[in-house]
Amino acid sequence: MPDREAITRTYFVAAERRDGRLERNVGGNDRLARIGFGSVFAFVGVVAAVALREPLVGALVALFGGGLLASGVACRCMVNELLDIDTAE
Repeated sequence: MPDREAITRTYFVAAERRDGRLERNVGGNDRLARIGFGSVFAFVGVVAAVALREPLVGALVALFGGGLLASGVACRCMVNELLDIDTAE
């Protein structure tokens, strides 16, 4: 199994366009769903961590939501790249 650095390097080299920017692979309804669900999960995670006093559960949920939100805003998802999925228009 290749090491993590080799996988990361392969991902960025494969995704890089000629002008140096990364190509989008998230768009349309997929992007809106990621932003919407990511925001909800991040909010619920923070509430669970603070109000319900479940810091580990809250942190994990908020981290998951933050990842969804970031991939929706950036229009880029590493999982989509590894699975060769492109929902961009």
